[in-house]
Amino acid sequence: MKILFVEDNDGFARDLEPVLREIQGVEEIVRVADKESAVVALRDKMVDLVILDLSIPPSKESDMPDPEHGQALFHEARELRPGTPIFILTGAEVQKFSRGLARFGNQVRLWGDSTEIETVSFFPKEEVNDLLTRVGALAAIFSKMNAVAINTRGRNLGLSPVQDQMLKTFANMADGVACDVSLLSGGLSDAKVVKAAAMDRSRKAQVLCAGKLGPSPVILSERMAYEKHARKLGIGACPPLYCAIDMGVGLQGAIFYTLTDDDTLSLFERLAADPTIGPAVVGRVRGGLQRWTEASTADFVTIAEIRRRLIDDDDALAIEAKFDIGVLRRIEARSVQASQSCIHGDLHCGNVLVKSDGDAVLIDFGDAGPGFTSLDPIALELSLVFHPDAAKFGLRDSLMANINAWPDVDAFVGGTPLKSTVAACRNWAHDVGGGDQSVLASAYAYALRQLKYETVDPKITLAFVTKLSERIAAS
Repeated sequence: MKILFVEDNDGFARDLEPVLREIQGVEEIVRVADKESAVVALRDKMVDLVILDLSIPPSKESDMPDPEHGQALFHEARELRPGTPIFILTGAEVQKFSRGLARFGNQVRLWGDSTEIETVSFFPKEEVNDLLTRVGALAAIFSKMNAVAINTRGRNLGLSPVQDQMLKTFANMADGVACDVSLLSGGLSDAKVVKAAAMDRSRKAQVLCAGKLGPSPVILSERMAYEKHARKLGIGACPPLYCAIDMGVGLQGAIFYTLTDDDTLSLFERLAADPTIGPAVVGRVRGGLQRWTEASTADFVTIAEIRRRLIDDDDALAIEAKFDIGVLRRIEARSVQASQSCIHGDLHCGNVLVKSDGDAVLIDFGDAGPGFTSLDPIALELSLVFHPDAAKFGLRDSLMANINAWPDVDAFVGGTPLKSTVAACRNWAHDVGGGDQSVLASAYAYALRQLKYETVDPKITLAFVTKLSERIAAS
C-alpha cells in the first residue's frame, strides 16, 4: 500500500513515518510538506491512502501554514483520487471547518474486499495510535488484493500499474488468487479490452469476464450507455454486467462483463482462423441489435449530420486543413434519406466476441445512443480494412487492394476469403439504412474519421474518401 503523508511538522513526521513503514503491507510512503507538492504526487503517483495534516503551507517557498490550504487539498484529493481514504490529522480540538468536512465522507468497498471503508476519518494528533491501527487494517485488506498473481502467459500486454491493480481487484472480488489475462482488442483509444479469469487455488476459474480498462470518463460513459441502451437489447445480445471498479484507482476505472465460454475470441481472430464463419456471425450481431433497428425512423438529414455522429466539427476542420480536402467536404451540405435509431456507435470486429459454438455477444457500449442505422454495419465491414487488428491478424491486404472499388461490392471483394462477410455487412446496411446514399454517406463519415487516426496510409484513405465523395456527388 502506498501512502501520501502530508505533514509540515518535521519533528512529528520523523516520529510517525518510521512507525508507518513498519506496518505490514505498507510498501511506500511519500512525504510532502505543502499543498502544491501533494497535488503533484496525487496526479503522478499511485496513492492508496492520504494522511493529511490540514494546517500546511501552499508551496515549498512558503513557511506560512494555514488550514485553508489543507482544506483545499482535501477537495482536490477527492477529485483526483475518488474513493481513496483520507485520514485527517487535527490539533487538540476538532475545529469547525474540520467537522464540516465530515459531510463529504461515505463508506465504500475497495480492492475487491467486502469490508466497507470510511473515506474520511479524523484523528487527533495525540491519539495517533488509533490512526496506526486503522492504517494496519487497511494495509491488510490491500495486501490480500495485491497478493493476487497476474498471469499473462509471459506476454507483454502493456498493462499499467493501475490496470494491474484493477485486474487484481476484480479477481479478489471473485475470491480468486490469480487473474489470467489476455487482450481481446487493441483498439484506438486509451482503454484496453481484455479477457480476464479469476482463478482459485485449484486453478479453476471462478468467473470469466471481458473487461474494459481505461480513463474514468470512458468507463463512466460505458456504464451509463450500457444501463440506458444495451439493457434494452434481447437476451444474449450482450453479456451481463459483472462489476465496475471506480474507487481507489485515481482517474482510471474498469468495467467487467460475464462471459460463458473460455474460448471466446474477437471476430478478428475468428475470421483469421476461419473466414467462412463471417456471414453467420454478422447475422447474429444483426439479430442482436434488432430491437434497436425495429424502432428506426427515416428522415432527410444532411451528410454533415451523419458525419458528426462519428467525428465532430472541430476534428473534421482539423482534418480538412491538414489534408486540404475542403472541396471534397462540400458534399456534406447535401441531404439524404437515412434511417435513425439507437446504434452501437463503435461496432468494429474487436467489439464482437465469438464463442466456440459461433454465438456472438457485443461489448464496449460507450458510444451507444441515437444515430444512423447504417453506421453499425458499415463500421463492422470497414474495420476489416482500417482497424489495427485487421492488419495484426492478416485480414486487411485482400481488401485493401480494391478499396477504391468499394461502392461496387462485387468489384470490391473479388475472390477474397472475406467476400461473404463483406456481403453480409453490406446487405445489412442497405436493408436498414434508408437508401444507397445513406450507405455511401456512412462510409464517407467512417473513412473521414480514419484520417484522424491514420491507421492506414493516409494516401489510401484520402483516395477512398475522394471516391466516396465523387460517387455521392454523382448520385
